[in-house]
Amino acid sequence: MPATAFSALTKALLVLVLVSGSCGRLSDSDKQAVKDALTDSLAYLSESWDINVSLIEEGLRKVEIRAPYGTSKETGNGVIMSLSGPVNILVRDSLGNMEVEIRADSARYMTREGEFTFDGNVFAFTHDNRRLTAETLTWFQKTGDITSSGFVRIVTPTDSIQGYGLIGRADLSEYVLENLSGSVQIENN
Repeated sequence: MPATAFSALTKALLVLVLVSGSCGRLSDSDKQAVKDALTDSLAYLSESWDINVSLIEEGLRKVEIRAPYGTSKETGNGVIMSLSGPVNILVRDSLGNMEVEIRADSARYMTREGEFTFDGNVFAFTHDNRRLTAETLTWFQKTGDITSSGFVRIVTPTDSIQGYGLIGRADLSEYVLENLSGSVQIENN
């Protein structure tokens, strides 16, 4: 048993013994203290090396995660997976084709929210040759949206644009940047 789980379990038992020894019935605040201590005892931390995880949605391999090292912490609010890089995430569309690939120095995945946060040397490549470079990027798996408060550069076959405060789609089909600079090629029909 990991030390964190052991100490939390010890704490829960100690609270239960102290509270139950002091009186016959537990007050609401004592009940809450016991519940909180027991919830803490359910948390654990595990380590993994050479991570290769697939997230399956509707029978299809939707997301593939690769990293040399990671930790997973399970709490009452879901699992938080912290990955050390280089981290590589491949996202597939509903037909199984590559939609976007994201690489970074590290990443954090919160399972309940379906939220990936990438840090350090973030690069995203789409199926139609669009590229994104950033220091940080958050991808919301459930909606397909991405955000970044820092500097972002997006290069497409016809454009090169950079700025701060990105909000958009993971496939870079739609995005909004603040404080823009760059060049755009305009085609005349």
